[in-house]
Amino acid sequence: MTLQEQMAADAAELATSQQTGISLDDVTNLANKQVQLEEAVTNAEEGLDVAKEALRCVSERDLPALLTRAGLTDIGIIGGKRVTLNEDLYASVSADRRDAAHKWLRDNKQGDLIKNQIIVEFGREEDDVCRMVTEFLMKAKLPFDRKEAVNPASLKAFVKEWLDRESEDPDLTPLPRELFGVFVKQVTKVGNSKKTKKGKRK
Repeated sequence: MTLQEQMAADAAELATSQQTGISLDDVTNLANKQVQLEEAVTNAEEGLDVAKEALRCVSERDLPALLTRAGLTDIGIIGGKRVTLNEDLYASVSADRRDAAHKWLRDNKQGDLIKNQIIVEFGREEDDVCRMVTEFLMKAKLPFDRKEAVNPASLKAFVKEWLDRESEDPDLTPLPRELFGVFVKQVTKVGNSKKTKKGKRK
């Protein structure tokens, strides 16, 4: 069936339907509108990614570097806003360091940070098997994967706390920073200023 024949058939079907007062033009217009909106959403998402990367470059690279060269950590700008330079700590455990990092946590009594996840694959009509608890998995000989991970926010909080303790307790086991991907990044924040202050130097 050609495209023209298909369109004619669709129009005929619509004309004989019980939904009186609806034309093929009505359906076409709304369908075209849907396509346009889907394209608009895609473009907006792509534009958002570009904007986020541009913001990261300014707030984490360009503006911090400028303030650092000027020896400033806080300064009021034209328009009544205020720029502050802060340091933010980051930590992450990559896949190739995961086992060693988790061993260090357990060895230093921080194993509670590690969350265990067991993923089981079930076929259709296996709801009864799905309800089985973990201790029966091996007995049922079901294939499953076990994953261990530390929540990123929990890891960041732990690293900050441990480093603070390190500075106060010389006997505390030093945190292996490379193992936990620890680094400090300068970030600028721009907000409204209620008072007019002189620039604060380092």
